[in-house]
Amino acid sequence: MAEQEIQVPLWRKLALLTATFAIIPAAAIAWSLLDANEAMIKQVSREVRLSATSEVSLELDAALANARGDSAKIALALSDPQLDRSLRIPLARTLVAGSDPLDHAAIFDAQGKWIDTITEAGKTSPDYPDKLALPLPEPIARSGGILTVKQGRAQIVTPLKPSPDKITGYLLTEVSLEFLQAKLEELVHARFDGNAQSLFVLGRDGVVRAHVEEKQRGEKLEEDALLAWLMPMTTVKTVAVSGEFDGSQRWLVTAKPLAEAPWLVVARVTQAEAYAPLVRTRWAVLVVLLLTTILSCVAALLLARKFTRPVSDLVKQCISLAQREFDARVHVDTRDEFAVLGHTLNHAAQTLAESEEEIRRQELIRAELGRYMPRSVVEQVSTGGDLDALRGRRAEVTVLFADIVGFTPLCESKPPEVIVAILNEFFTIATEIVFRHGGVVDKFVGDCVMAFWGAPAPDEEHAENALMAAEDLISWLDVGNARWREQFGVEIEIAVGVHSGEALVGNVGSESRVAYTVIGEVVNLAARLEAIARPNQILITSATAALADDAFEIAQVGTRTFPGMDEEVTLCEVRL
Repeated sequence: MAEQEIQVPLWRKLALLTATFAIIPAAAIAWSLLDANEAMIKQVSREVRLSATSEVSLELDAALANARGDSAKIALALSDPQLDRSLRIPLARTLVAGSDPLDHAAIFDAQGKWIDTITEAGKTSPDYPDKLALPLPEPIARSGGILTVKQGRAQIVTPLKPSPDKITGYLLTEVSLEFLQAKLEELVHARFDGNAQSLFVLGRDGVVRAHVEEKQRGEKLEEDALLAWLMPMTTVKTVAVSGEFDGSQRWLVTAKPLAEAPWLVVARVTQAEAYAPLVRTRWAVLVVLLLTTILSCVAALLLARKFTRPVSDLVKQCISLAQREFDARVHVDTRDEFAVLGHTLNHAAQTLAESEEEIRRQELIRAELGRYMPRSVVEQVSTGGDLDALRGRRAEVTVLFADIVGFTPLCESKPPEVIVAILNEFFTIATEIVFRHGGVVDKFVGDCVMAFWGAPAPDEEHAENALMAAEDLISWLDVGNARWREQFGVEIEIAVGVHSGEALVGNVGSESRVAYTVIGEVVNLAARLEAIARPNQILITSATAALADDAFEIAQVGTRTFPGMDEEVTLCEVRL
């Protein structure tokens, strides 16, 4: 049979398919990217404006709230009928001196006539008017508020009301708004590329109260459409609102009302500024789409001819990898991408085999360590890639012993099932508490639990963590005893001994069985402390007390000499 000639080479078919179908999906993807980019840019612009208005409103509300609160305290001191008249002015002076936002306050009578000015020592009082312009606006006359803003300072009026229906005078204070100007300048340069018209504070009357440019302060906003939209928000407290407006330019605006004043924090940018990145992105996407289409066609023409080469060996290697046969190898001599792919598959097989071994090793470490270490410590040791962390070494540690007091009589008086249930719950909670504070449960001996801190991972706060675990363990007894008292009719108490010092830490045992433990004098002394501790007492040494911080109430309880030790040990207790 004559060999059939190739009428249409495969590489031509692939090139034709690429040229025919590559453009449509690429165009669809580009269109989707442009839509997503447009939505993202609009969202980012809105979030930038919202973030700026929120930052300004939070700081301004906090400052005004503090000032109004301090003014109310001073007014109460001046008008409280239960306070002796001779004490009112001294108390008001004390409150002015103790106020951060206020350094002076002027007192006026019910007719608005100036009476006196209280000024903090070392401060200069501004020139207050001899008489207030009465009547005041209803909200201010009834409960106080911001009267006006002059030269960067907000004047706050607070009525003096000895009773809810009687006003005997007024208190006039001022709070500086210099911080507001600094905040506006900071945000304008950080968020709006220095555009001074992008961020300002607007009053109920449409007058600009705070602006980066001094000439704009005190001037009325000229955008009528924007004012008509903004003004209702000065009387109705709402969340920040965003919108688009046509004026001298097309603006994107976000306004955030203040809680403490009938003002709005306004952030705005022109649509041209906000959407400039979108225009650049559209051109970039179109150029990339065109280049990608051209390069795809060229690459198809150059590479499609290679696809006539056999790929069955590569497929078999992939199947072997899928079946986790990592010892299989493939040999490809085409000296092109398929050769690289074959080499890569061989390397992947080798890497996967090594990974399998490493996974088994890590699982072995986690299984061994998870029985007596918290999860975070297990992960730290197991991911270190070296079992040397478990071998014997010297470390500064804190050892804790916690023993149930009077356990033998309890065992004699209750069935074994009750004793086992109590012990299991006590050891479970003790383990959770030790793990929560970064410790290692060494062992359970009868009704006693031994734990230590400072290994295998170094812990500079090992003493503090051990004492916090001891406190939590004793505190938990209230919950445990309440349940045991109701269920079994028993309560338990524990004695706790804690000591800090250098010890040998690591795996100890036989070839078939090892345990991660701590050995040394520090263990012996901690056990002896627990043996002499009173019920629900945390007895520690001066070495542990020296390492603990001031969060613990520690008191010395005397000294004691223990068998086998030449020097006396200073004993302390942690008071709960």
